[in-house]
Amino acid sequence: MHRQPLRPSALTSPALGRQSRRRYAVLLPSSALPPNLPPVPEAPGSSFGPSTTPPPRPSQSVHRGLDDYIFGRFQRLRSSSSFVPLRNLLREYRENRERVLDDYLPYEPAPPGDRRVDLSRNEDDGGTVLIAHVIAEPVGQEKVVVCSGFPVRTRYGQANDEGGRTLIVTCTHTIEQVQFLCPTDAGGTTLIFTSSGRPIPATSVPSSLPGRDLTLLAIPQQAESYFRPLPVSPYPLPESAEVGVHNSVEEDMLLLRGGIQGWERWIDGKVRRRWGMGQVEGYKDQAWRDAQPGTYDHLAHLLFLPLPTGSSSGGPIVSKETGAVVGVVVGDRIDGVKRGQKGWGVPAEAIFEMFSLPGLTLKNKNK
Repeated sequence: MHRQPLRPSALTSPALGRQSRRRYAVLLPSSALPPNLPPVPEAPGSSFGPSTTPPPRPSQSVHRGLDDYIFGRFQRLRSSSSFVPLRNLLREYRENRERVLDDYLPYEPAPPGDRRVDLSRNEDDGGTVLIAHVIAEPVGQEKVVVCSGFPVRTRYGQANDEGGRTLIVTCTHTIEQVQFLCPTDAGGTTLIFTSSGRPIPATSVPSSLPGRDLTLLAIPQQAESYFRPLPVSPYPLPESAEVGVHNSVEEDMLLLRGGIQGWERWIDGKVRRRWGMGQVEGYKDQAWRDAQPGTYDHLAHLLFLPLPTGSSSGGPIVSKETGAVVGVVVGDRIDGVKRGQKGWGVPAEAIFEMFSLPGLTLKNKNK
């Protein structure tokens, strides 16, 4: 099954401008792409090795390994009591768009040492996840759409002893793509893979912000111990601030393109991950005009380097100084002819739009 980066379509993005082409950081089978898509140029600096020779096109067997692994885990979980059909999840996604939850998400701009993400270790202890949307029908034409995500811990009240739950933050454009591919009554589900490769079924879609490319997934309460919720900061970093960007690539792809040195074994060795160290390159408003933090500008888009890799959509962008999440990966985009290709994400402050405000007491709270 040949895959390529998801290119924008009328379904997921507006028409392309000549100097602002977009690519989403997600791997998909070529059969999953809508027809008649405009060409998207290769991103400068996206090769894995120093050679300027284009890497060979991956064979079908390169990607079948991960697909078969995911589909095998899916088959084992079909009879699980926590299994939720894909059609139910898609219905909730549509019904809960822009829903504000009764939960609130704590502000953590400067988390304590035991909560910080240590970018120097380049290890994952449950703080990032691989998400697989499995379309199981029609038989013989099964599809798997993968992306990334990370857990957060909500609160039901202002005191730490008032409980809460763990939710998974991820991107929206993969779900939109699944809706395009999936027959109304098709079988399947969404699986959330821990760093060790343990598959956890998504049980619901509590909220989403399609305009910000953000979605929340719920998990079974008994599975929360497998995840390490990350701290999230609502405050944008200044330009040139150092960040670590979650990158993930299929192991077979790395071997094909130059080796696995510097990449951590992830998801049972089927995928490798690392923190790509770089910096904030700037912000844009909804109209793709330059925007500045600390002003009244609307910070709709976050630009960064290095460029994200395939399947890293929905993964976290973390401040090197504070160890808190400051953004979510979307893909990459050309920021004008002179500035070139940049990583493209959404500032973490947008995540808080799906939660109640701290200090606000809500009536009829649904826990």
